[in-house]
Amino acid sequence: MAFPQRLVPLALLLLALTLYSVSPHGIVRRKIYVIRSTGPHGLVLDATNPSLLTVQHFTGFKPQLWTFEPGSKPGFYYIINESQGKVLDYNRPASWNLVLANRDNSLHQQWNLDSTGKITNAALSKNIDIWGATFTPGTQVGLWHDGDYPNQKFALEEKS
Repeated sequence: MAFPQRLVPLALLLLALTLYSVSPHGIVRRKIYVIRSTGPHGLVLDATNPSLLTVQHFTGFKPQLWTFEPGSKPGFYYIINESQGKVLDYNRPASWNLVLANRDNSLHQQWNLDSTGKITNAALSKNIDIWGATFTPGTQVGLWHDGDYPNQKFALEEKS
């Protein structure tokens, strides 16, 4: 079935908005981001070891680059690592350490970014946290209870 000619531009516009939509948080699909701590040293989330995520100095290598896709829960996203093509998850049920995993569409793999810089897991309502508030390269990253902690605040930097 062909579209009436006057509807074709609208259909193309809707397709473009779907492919390159901007979220209320300013996240643009198909753009690449760095997730940077707003604490001392500006360390970034790093997945060089996909079974144990850490913070490191920025290198620009793919384990430090992330894309976002809308999740099934409104306002939440899958955070996908450019190096592995896997999504941000936590080591369930063993611990709250952050890991990369194959996407299974669960709430465990969906994240909300709020205006204060907190990144919250949809299943647990816990925030990404630099363990022990130790802002040194190689420190592990996991989930922790919500608080006004500097080690739970991050900023997104567009890299493409």
